[in-house]
Amino acid sequence: MSPAAGAALLVFAGALWVRTLGLRRPVWETAALAFLLGVAWVGWVVFLAAWAGVRPAWGAVAALAVAPPGVALWLGRAREVEPAGRPWDLRAAASAAVTALPVLLALPRSVRSSAEAAWDGWAIWDLKARAFLAQGLAAPAWTAAPELAFSHPDYPLGYPLARALLGGEPAARLLGPCFLLAAGWVVQGSVLRRHGVWAALVAGLAVTTAGSAQGQAPLAMADLPLAAYLALATAAFREGRPALAAAALAAAAWTKQEGLATALAGVFLLARRGAWPWAALLAGALVPWPAFSAVHGLRSDLLAGAVFPADLARPVEAMGLVVREALRLHHHGAVLAAALVGVILAGGRGPRGAWIPAWHLAACAGALGISAQPLPWLASVTVERLVMQAVPAAALVAAWTLGPNDGRAR
Repeated sequence: MSPAAGAALLVFAGALWVRTLGLRRPVWETAALAFLLGVAWVGWVVFLAAWAGVRPAWGAVAALAVAPPGVALWLGRAREVEPAGRPWDLRAAASAAVTALPVLLALPRSVRSSAEAAWDGWAIWDLKARAFLAQGLAAPAWTAAPELAFSHPDYPLGYPLARALLGGEPAARLLGPCFLLAAGWVVQGSVLRRHGVWAALVAGLAVTTAGSAQGQAPLAMADLPLAAYLALATAAFREGRPALAAAALAAAAWTKQEGLATALAGVFLLARRGAWPWAALLAGALVPWPAFSAVHGLRSDLLAGAVFPADLARPVEAMGLVVREALRLHHHGAVLAAALVGVILAGGRGPRGAWIPAWHLAACAGALGISAQPLPWLASVTVERLVMQAVPAAALVAAWTLGPNDGRAR
């Protein structure tokens, strides 16, 4: 499959899911949703088929990816049909173009970059993408090979499969900027519906100009994709869209291990709010990768041998590292600090969905706190990326709590 055909399949399958969920958004936000849902869905389908022992040709991959959302759309099973909006609102479209400008200006750097620019890029994500390409999407049992023990075999395969569907490099170099832009547009679209164009523009630019996110865009790593899915889940919870929230959290868990803790919390909250069908579907979607890992003995090197320490010194130190990193304004902008101020001004009760960035950071700090790995080393290689994963979702929380409510739905 050519890179163009792979990209078209991802977006088309995602667009079918957008229609099936009854989401009526501006054209630019619809494109972001289609991209995010398509990348996660197609990769998940290919993985399940490969694990089942099927070696699908690319034509079969396309059929497997398109058939379920197509049938669901044909049967008219959307449960969240939104009122018709203004898909071609010129002011909103212009603000979306401004939000995209920092990504477009940095695009030449991404195009010239390589997966070899960072260890994790070539040793984890790009290596697995190349293995998928070389084996023709064969059953992914090779992830458990001892020769690949250095490549974090316990990491989910969603992002490597997306890179493989685009034919590997150089086309896959555009994935990072696309995820950054999608995160910015998801944030902007959600803020637009409650706070108007200007607040939405500020929130979108806060995401696409964040130094840590801009630094991740050229690298073949899964942190930006996870950040985009966490932002989408945050927006879906805030807007009362349980099906979209379940899909976003499933995609987060399928993208990177850090998303699993937040997805499990999402199962509980969806069930608590009466969205039992979506809670059950989310819980079911979380099973395949842990089951595959258990069958093949894939263990997390971060948590291998982890025990709760005899005292609270290490967990407290880990939380301090995360908090200090979150307040590094030159890395993450003022997004996380603004979100915290907004929640405090709101009386300590953030809007629905505000729990996602807070829970994500707390879960990451907890994992660092019980890991058997040396904490100084973890601090040097992981903390900045863990905090960056929460930036787009935190931008939503900051906008919701600090932005003016113009009383109009846009």
